[in-house]
Amino acid sequence: MSSRNIHVIVSASVKNRLDIVWENAHDITHFLFLHRKRFKQVEVLFDDGTFRAMYYTAKVLYPLPFANRYIVIRNILHAEHRVLQVYKDLDRGMKTFLDCSVFAEGDVVTIRNEFLFQVSGLLGRVPGFFANMVRARVMAMWHEDLELLHGRFDLGGFDHKSCAPDFRSLGADLRNFSQYMCLKDDPGTAHYSFMESA
Repeated sequence: MSSRNIHVIVSASVKNRLDIVWENAHDITHFLFLHRKRFKQVEVLFDDGTFRAMYYTAKVLYPLPFANRYIVIRNILHAEHRVLQVYKDLDRGMKTFLDCSVFAEGDVVTIRNEFLFQVSGLLGRVPGFFANMVRARVMAMWHEDLELLHGRFDLGGFDHKSCAPDFRSLGADLRNFSQYMCLKDDPGTAHYSFMESA
C-alpha cells in the first residue's frame, strides 16, 4: 500500500517556568489520568532518563472504542530541552516522527511539536483534514496540560518523586530480575513446576 508524508507543526505558549514546561513535555506519568480520553494504555519498556521505549494504545476518537497500537522510541535531550521520537503503528506499519522542543522568551514558554506522518489509505488523500485532526488532538492535550502546569507553577515546581505515580518499566524489572526470581523461594508463594524431558 502506498503512503504519503504529511508534515504538521503545532505550537503553544504559556506564561510559566521553562523547567516546569520541559518536565511536562517529556513526562508520561500523567498520560493515563490527565489524557484518559486519548490514551487507553501506556507501558514503559525501558527508560534510562535519556532513552525511553514504550508501548501504548491511543484512542482514535473518544468515546468510540477504536484504538491504534504503537511502539515508541524516544530520545530525551535534556540540555537542549528537546525530545526526538519515532512511533510505529503496529497494525499498519506506518511511522511517525516527532521533534518536540521547549524554549523560553522572557516569562513565556513555548512548546513546538513538529510531526512527519507516514499516512496511507483515505487519510493520505485528504492531508489538510488529517493535519487539522492532528492539530485538534495536540491542542486538546495542551489544554488538559494547562491546569497541571499552572498547579505546578503555583506550588513552586514539580517534585517528581512525591507527586508522580509509580511508573515502573520492564527494563527496571529486568535489572531487578534476581530479586523477582527470589520470590520462588518465598514460603507464601504457590509453586507449580512443569518439566518435560524427551
